[in-house]
Amino acid sequence: SGGQQQRAFLARALTQNAQLLLLDEPFSGLDAPAQRSVMTVLNKLQQQGRTIVISTHDLGSVMTGNVADRVVLLNRRIVADGVPQELTKPEILAKAYG
Repeated sequence: SGGQQQRAFLARALTQNAQLLLLDEPFSGLDAPAQRSVMTVLNKLQQQGRTIVISTHDLGSVMTGNVADRVVLLNRRIVADGVPQELTKPEILAKAYG
């Protein structure tokens, strides 16, 4: 399935033991329990000092998973940049998501 394939891609990236991870839509195709598992792994890697850059359309997974120290919202340009809690204001979300 797509979720299993996504987990395999993530596992392959993690086996390289890189200090910087660039993840494009890592939660795509994953059900809620699998998303939480991935977030737990990413939190542990972050605590170990690894840098993780995630691109995603799913802001909710980033906000609820506590996986981001900083968020950049884009909509053809940078709409907002800051800590996740600052970017949940309705006017900022309206600019990002229309």
